[in-house]
Amino acid sequence: MSKTLSQETKNLIYSYLDASCNLYGLIPIKKIFGIYNSQNEPVSEEDFAEVISDIDFDNVFYYFIGHEDIFEDAEETRITDKVLVAEYILIDGFEDYFYMREMQMGIDYYVPEKKQLLKYADQYYFEKTPEFISVRAFFRNMPDVDKETADSIAEDIMLVMSLEINPYQSCFNEAYVRNLKFNQQQEDELRMLLYELNRKVRKNYYCGHNLDEIDQM
Repeated sequence: MSKTLSQETKNLIYSYLDASCNLYGLIPIKKIFGIYNSQNEPVSEEDFAEVISDIDFDNVFYYFIGHEDIFEDAEETRITDKVLVAEYILIDGFEDYFYMREMQMGIDYYVPEKKQLLKYADQYYFEKTPEFISVRAFFRNMPDVDKETADSIAEDIMLVMSLEINPYQSCFNEAYVRNLKFNQQQEDELRMLLYELNRKVRKNYYCGHNLDEIDQM
């Protein structure tokens, strides 16, 4: 472990890793290093590498992936040349990893100011946009749905939308598994609300951007 950096700085670096996992899903470690140095007193790449080499992967929700993890006989990758990958992307091997890399290609990473970025170090954090409030209100206003259940459905929908390209069926499934039923008017209203929400959700596939921002690029 680096002895040249304070524990406070080390903990801050770990927070940047956690935030990057949750906001981006997949991101080169050198990019995280650059973001960190752009928002804080810069550290050397050597010190940064030494700090992150001490990560206990049993206690985080990501991995560092290098060429040697994917290709046989590949030389070991320097840690700062590896990629941070959220563990959910690797559940079924590397197929989703390559798909995510392809989807992110050519897109600049969305980098909010430091205070906002570090909110994503909490794995449960998401932006409570007006569109989210509308979806939550829809469920809160349903007969026989208590506030706790309504909020739980809305929050699970946000998670689904951040991780999926076409999330609509999965979003409805969050309601169906709780035995909710909709008439045609309710279903049409919910579909419109989900469409509006999906345009504002920050997605791993789009390097933390939302669909409205992608369409403006």
